[in-house]
Amino acid sequence: MTTLTGIIAKRIIHKVLSGEDYRVEVVTLIDAEFLQYAVDFFKRVAAAKLENREITVDWYKKEMLLGKNLRVETIALKNGCQSN
Repeated sequence: MTTLTGIIAKRIIHKVLSGEDYRVEVVTLIDAEFLQYAVDFFKRVAAAKLENREITVDWYKKEMLLGKNLRVETIALKNGCQSN
């Protein structure tokens, strides 16, 4: 299955190897990754609501962060924290 981020990554590589400006593609990649995260988040919220589950901070931690084996930096980023 070809993903939007995979297509954009290929375009970035092509532009880098061709010596072209690739910055627009990087912004597009960031936007696509955020959009995918947002869609996944809302799917999980909708599924939980259909199951009459309460959406709490603990639910969020379990569903979106801890169960995914993410790096600490990624968890901080998804929580709105910035690393230095």
